[in-house]
Amino acid sequence: METSWPRLCQSLWSLAFEASHVILLRAFAIAAGDAHAKAEIDRMVDEKVKALYALHALFVTGALGFTTPIIATRSVAHYRKAVRANRRRLQSKAMRPRATARGR
Repeated sequence: METSWPRLCQSLWSLAFEASHVILLRAFAIAAGDAHAKAEIDRMVDEKVKALYALHALFVTGALGFTTPIIATRSVAHYRKAVRANRRRLQSKAMRPRATARGR
């Protein structure tokens, strides 16, 4: 698998952009302060730990490759997959209409 540094930089930029979007969506979800806020915080921490352990396992087994550019590219791809899934989940939740306190 041939990889280039400019392609890696583009992937890192995309990861940063998507991650900032997820941070914003999560901040709004947590700021709502309802019962789902604590669940979202717990889920966030759990996902981060699981993603780190999964990446470590990929590294130890050699599944990330053996050269610096390939390891970096596959590591970014690993995190982008998780961030993309979170963005989709949080966006779909943000688009759902919420019931107001008056029962509307």
